[in-house]
Amino acid sequence: MGGLAPATHRRQAVRQAQRWLADESSVLLDTESTALDGQLVEIAITDVHGAPLFSSLVRPTTPVDPGARAVHGIGDEELQDAPDLLMVAPQLRAALAGRHVIAYNARFDRGLLRREGERIGVDLLSSTRWGCGMHCYTRFRGRVDSRGRHLRASRLPGARHRAVGDCRSLAEVLQEIAAG
Repeated sequence: MGGLAPATHRRQAVRQAQRWLADESSVLLDTESTALDGQLVEIAITDVHGAPLFSSLVRPTTPVDPGARAVHGIGDEELQDAPDLLMVAPQLRAALAGRHVIAYNARFDRGLLRREGERIGVDLLSSTRWGCGMHCYTRFRGRVDSRGRHLRASRLPGARHRAVGDCRSLAEVLQEIAAG
């Protein structure tokens, strides 16, 4: 964690979480996909308290990998009548416009939305700033452990995770960090 003492990292994480929670432009985002490098099947955006602002299943053009289905529980049959990404893109762009997006694993979620936007020819990420809850949590805890790497394992033991639920879990984690 660089040359800073663990207490310094912890204070930085507390201040970061407090800023995110106080910033009226902050929203929490989570996605589910067909596979680690697959297509979007669900997206949720909530306020910093976990209240949904936007949530939708998204019909992909490829089947859901059995491993991904085992994690989130979303199958191809559930997605048959879901809108495709081009149909939800306007609402998604509006929900993200000018926002400070906090995702637990921002690298994954941002990468997925970037790839998916390129696939359909729509910039889904314009006017957004990003923050990573996992990095903040890791600084707060002072080490990388199973809870630092996987929000679902630490907040939802034994449960399948869905996008809105994961946003709510992230809200709880940020509140825990902000309280010091």
